[in-house]
Amino acid sequence: GLKPVAPGAGSPPGAAVPEQSQATGPIKSESELTKNMRAKIGEEELKMADDFRRREAASSRVNGLLDILTKYETGKFAEQKADIIGKLNGLGIRVDPTVSADPAKFEIFMKSAIKNVFDDLPGGKILLAEIAGLSKANANPGMQAEANAKILGDAKAAINYENKYTLDYAKWRKANPNAYSPFDTTGFNEQWLKQNKLDDFKKEAARNIGYVGQKLPTNLSEATHGQAYYLPDQKEVRYLDIRRKDANGKPAPGFVKNDPLAGNAGQ
Repeated sequence: GLKPVAPGAGSPPGAAVPEQSQATGPIKSESELTKNMRAKIGEEELKMADDFRRREAASSRVNGLLDILTKYETGKFAEQKADIIGKLNGLGIRVDPTVSADPAKFEIFMKSAIKNVFDDLPGGKILLAEIAGLSKANANPGMQAEANAKILGDAKAAINYENKYTLDYAKWRKANPNAYSPFDTTGFNEQWLKQNKLDDFKKEAARNIGYVGQKLPTNLSEATHGQAYYLPDQKEVRYLDIRRKDANGKPAPGFVKNDPLAGNAGQ
């Protein structure tokens, strides 16, 4: 299971009191301040582990909402409502029959359901503001699919970013079980933040999202390699592979089922 880890970036624990030097004799007990500090950090580590578990559940719902709001045509929710309600129920989001009977009420319900998913999404210690911003932006059926894909994609990115931080910190804690100085944790945070940029996670999430109404590139050879697109004719999402070649080895950019960049991205 996930091991508890220390507080996130921007929240290093309080200053430690240096332990007694071996030169003055063996240490018989920690000072009360040191004990309190370790206990406080322990509580925060347990919360971080719990937030990780909660994000896993939220991630499933975000993926489900992303599927609904990017695979169903904006403005035609009333026609597709029965299918959408089935998907919502599968996500554990129950739709009241009286709500589902009224298109206007159903749209209001969808807005509320999506907002609740964001409100329940633990931001951990490093992305609280980001999650709060996503909750206010609130993807909904009345918005264009492109805007919904952006908001929900950013939510996926935030989850992936925070989860990677938690897992990397857990590895660091396991390798440094006695590193409870604020200088230790701050040093880890500084290096981690330099090596992991939230914008990179957002780009990677966006690259993997295709949606109904998405503008398809007119010149495949100049489009973004590895970008996902929803193809109306096939009614499915495929990736653009600009490095694809035909049977004779000549360049033949086209759409493929498998991600040509799979395994190359850290997220």
